[in-house]
Amino acid sequence: MKLFKISQKKDRPSIRPSQKEIEWTKFGCQANQVAQEMYLGF
Repeated sequence: MKLFKISQKKDRPSIRPSQKEIEWTKFGCQANQVAQEMYLGF
């Protein structure tokens, strides 16, 4: 959630977020989901 909020604030000035930022946001969301699943799994 933090990463998404940070990227939203960063993307506000620019009309389109760059491809790299989109990829990093997706990567961050995936990593966060995996971490939550691992934490809940144990």
